[in-house]
Amino acid sequence: MRNKLYLYYLSLFFFLFLALSNSGCFWLLAGGAAGYEISPDSVEASFDTSFSRAYRESVAVLRKLGKTTMEDERGGWVKVEFDNYKVAVHIQQQTANSVKITVSARKFATPRSQKARDILDMIAARLR
Repeated sequence: MRNKLYLYYLSLFFFLFLALSNSGCFWLLAGGAAGYEISPDSVEASFDTSFSRAYRESVAVLRKLGKTTMEDERGGWVKVEFDNYKVAVHIQQQTANSVKITVSARKFATPRSQKARDILDMIAARLR
């Protein structure tokens, strides 16, 4: 009886894991902040920092990558183009001391989630 119950829970966990892993979304660890892939070309994470600091550090990271094509502090947007990539970072205030940062990346109009994760990792490293 005990083995049947164990097998039941194990199979339930397996099918739940299988269903979630094939849904196109999964959790990732981005520089110490929990992140969630929300589409094939973007990732997001929440950070315990001020909006102005998050914006400033995001701009600094993107300026190292290439020429920024848009910097809108009021709206929380920074865009850059480099090596045929188009990257957009959107910073949103969640609470007084936390923000959500969403990074999207495309190359030749094709989503590049790994590049978005890499850029989010660079921003997260500066926010530590």
